[in-house]
Amino acid sequence: GMGGLTWWWVAVCLVALQVGVALYLSLVHQRGAIDVVKWIAREAHKLEDPATMNVVFLTPCHSTPFYSEVHRRIRMRSLDCSPLGHRPAETLQSSE
Repeated sequence: GMGGLTWWWVAVCLVALQVGVALYLSLVHQRGAIDVVKWIAREAHKLEDPATMNVVFLTPCHSTPFYSEVHRRIRMRSLDCSPLGHRPAETLQSSE
């Protein structure tokens, strides 16, 4: 059978694999939405009147951090994922 040292190396390899996957998923995977919102925040801070800025996100619902990153009064809209009958009058409809 397998000795204790072999099982130890199997466990070390599995832990290393899990750490690698966790780092990739938390630092790299789908970070584009956050990078775009940070860029929008930098551009909004350059404007004399940020209210003139208008941003429309055509991404799946709730996929950007929105105002939690921008901290400026700019108009930002995204696709509406409210249930039918609960949508505001002026919305961008999701085709999903």
